[in-house]
Amino acid sequence: VDRQINDRLFGLGRVSYEVDQFTGFDSRTFVGAGLGYELLQGPQSTWSVRGGPGVKIDEVKRIITTDALGAALIIPAETETSFAVVAKSDFAYAFNDNVTFTNVTDVLYAQESTQLGNSTAITASLTNSLSARVSFDVRFDTNPPLGFEDTDTDTKIAVVYGF
Repeated sequence: VDRQINDRLFGLGRVSYEVDQFTGFDSRTFVGAGLGYELLQGPQSTWSVRGGPGVKIDEVKRIITTDALGAALIIPAETETSFAVVAKSDFAYAFNDNVTFTNVTDVLYAQESTQLGNSTAITASLTNSLSARVSFDVRFDTNPPLGFEDTDTDTKIAVVYGF
């Protein structure tokens, strides 16, 4: 939620909840508030940055694996709650009336683990209400649970309907 303070400065509140079966976490929650600033407000380019403090809650999955000797090893599920700081950069550039480039970078810092995400996309209008979008997303976690990768990537091709 954003609330304009003046023509460039805004306050924000952020609540996020995610469930991703491939990360080693049952869920991740962040609740926080902060400030943002619109660096560019041109007809072709917009760029805003935002950030602030909050609380991060990670529900880490129970992991069943084996030790070096082949014996079963069970790491119990746990909840990690920590102070966190969020920062985000949101950039858009319109090549023309029909083609737009966007880049969104999101950082969620916490003592237990820091998440970095970046999404780059090109969107092209097909009709007044339909667009085609190609995007590439990268997510990185500094401290994934045992047995899980620290980096995840997605390439997406989509048709977008606008109201």
